[in-house]
Amino acid sequence: MRKLSYFIYPFILLSIVGCSNSNSSDKKDEEKEHTHKEGEEHHDHAANEEKAKVNFPVDGYEFYGLAEVKPSEAVTVEEMVLAIQKNGSFEGNVSAVLDGVCKKMGCWVTMVNKSGESVRVRFKDHEFGVPTNTPEGTEAVLKGIGKIDTISIDLQKHYLDDAKEAGEEVAQEKYDEITEDLIEVSFISDGILVKK
Repeated sequence: MRKLSYFIYPFILLSIVGCSNSNSSDKKDEEKEHTHKEGEEHHDHAANEEKAKVNFPVDGYEFYGLAEVKPSEAVTVEEMVLAIQKNGSFEGNVSAVLDGVCKKMGCWVTMVNKSGESVRVRFKDHEFGVPTNTPEGTEAVLKGIGKIDTISIDLQKHYLDDAKEAGEEVAQEKYDEITEDLIEVSFISDGILVKK
């Protein structure tokens, strides 16, 4: 397989990737979340705004989400990845630096570890998002579940479509390079604190 992150390869050799509990119905649900219908908005965060706005004060941060995030309990991205490698999954709080934000709806972010590898974060059930103008390098604390996941060819191309629709230049070669499912660490977040 191509594009395997450096921390995934040993798991394939040890057949631990099976711990991800990904199956075809998960992939269908994932792709369904990202399917565009003619005349519809990609995601309808506004309809869920009241439900998604839990409010608790944390000095210096803006909160988005459904569940309380506890910075005092946060681990680093590297510690999260190690826990996933060891146990097959991670549940808790992660302190991170954001290196990407969905410029269309704010429905996903990426967080970077010290070696420069990115981990994609999707927000639970698309019930909330972050501001699309959140700059790269912003500090954040996220609560959720991390695991090894399979990202389908269609969903990989969909992420490129999102970037293109948001005004980024995306060369056809980027689409052409996507020929196989991608196995990577992913994170589903139900709450995020974004540094002001």
